[in-house]
Amino acid sequence: MSADTTGIDLAPDATGTQIVDATRAVLRDAFPLAELTRPEPPPDLADRRRARAADLGWTGCGLPEALGGAGFAVTEEALLFRELGRGLVSPGVMATLLAALVVADADPDRARAFADGTRRAGLAVEGPGRLLLIDARPGDDAVRIDGPQVTLIPAAALADRAPMESVDPTLSLHAVDRTATATVRTAPLGDRARLLLAAQMVGLAEASCAMAVAHAKLRQQFGRPIGAFQAVAHPCAEMEVRARAADAQLAFAAVAARDGRADAPAQVLSALLVAADAAFRNATVTIRVLGGMGYSSESGAHLFLKRAMVLREAAGGERAIRRALLDGPPPA
Repeated sequence: MSADTTGIDLAPDATGTQIVDATRAVLRDAFPLAELTRPEPPPDLADRRRARAADLGWTGCGLPEALGGAGFAVTEEALLFRELGRGLVSPGVMATLLAALVVADADPDRARAFADGTRRAGLAVEGPGRLLLIDARPGDDAVRIDGPQVTLIPAAALADRAPMESVDPTLSLHAVDRTATATVRTAPLGDRARLLLAAQMVGLAEASCAMAVAHAKLRQQFGRPIGAFQAVAHPCAEMEVRARAADAQLAFAAVAARDGRADAPAQVLSALLVAADAAFRNATVTIRVLGGMGYSSESGAHLFLKRAMVLREAAGGERAIRRALLDGPPPA
């Protein structure tokens, strides 16, 4: 155990607080949950939400200002993407940012195109004998998280996409055969990508908890809010504990990554593991707390569960995360 007892302040600074407050306000006004729960959402809704995200600078937030970005530190990126998780913003926003970062040094013009929304990227996930593309329309590139590396696959190598039914109805899903890798680019951004996945799942855990608590305060049985009954109050309290634990581990992992600590990869994997568990379990409990309403599409509760499942698989699944954590170097 290290003898260093120096404390680490995990609370957001003034800039971080401003990022959180501004993003929440934008999500409330421009990315309402009701958009996603309509019986028949407009066919161009996903594209319009992605375009809004690019206009707001989210797809270039971590790029240097010289490349059209905002120059966010990784701690600020984590705060932003936690809020985007709360708002069910497409993980394609993260994929596009990662694509820009992969090419930033070698192809700055292409990086700027990703940052301003001229080019887009989706997430690529390994499937049995093929790649699964999440929220990648024809003509979009794709990024795949390969352990410590992030791989950018150009659209030209992703031909003959076969549409599939996605567990998350707000995200498109396509399958493509594995292609030659001669044209791909890679960059050592794996920890950063995992951190942003964890951040989005922390946001899911917080948002589903907030939905359950709000319902427990409003819904009444026997003349009392259902939150007054232990069968509802205790699960809500447990959801809050899970969300806070995931947020604390996310904040520590972000600081470790920012400061280049030797244990940063392990801290990021830990954040990913805790966040994946919190997002899935909180969304499941929220559906139960909402009762019959929780099983209706109008509530939107199911979308938090489905998004948690998608992001967990994009991270490789909990078993793979645990294995990577166990196989990593021992702490100093």
